[in-house]
Amino acid sequence: MLNATLVAADGFGPNGEPPQQMQEDLQKVLGLGLWTATGTCILSLLLVAGHMAITHRRGEGGEHVQGLKWVAAGCLLAGSASLIAKAVVF
Repeated sequence: MLNATLVAADGFGPNGEPPQQMQEDLQKVLGLGLWTATGTCILSLLLVAGHMAITHRRGEGGEHVQGLKWVAAGCLLAGSASLIAKAVVF
């Protein structure tokens, strides 16, 4: 009876672990965030590649390399942040 009261009071079990449903929901949210970050990175790389093609066609220089660096850095940051958050929580 005391254990049921503890679970109802703070949402966690007597040993401090969250309920299974909460873990599954958090796993889904983190997975969705990871896939969103991955999709955004792929879209950004495609946009930079398109910009590179247009500037090359115009005969302009290598300004696009700077954009590619920033997109690659953002992809690394988003991917590692999602995976680190997933590893820390579980």
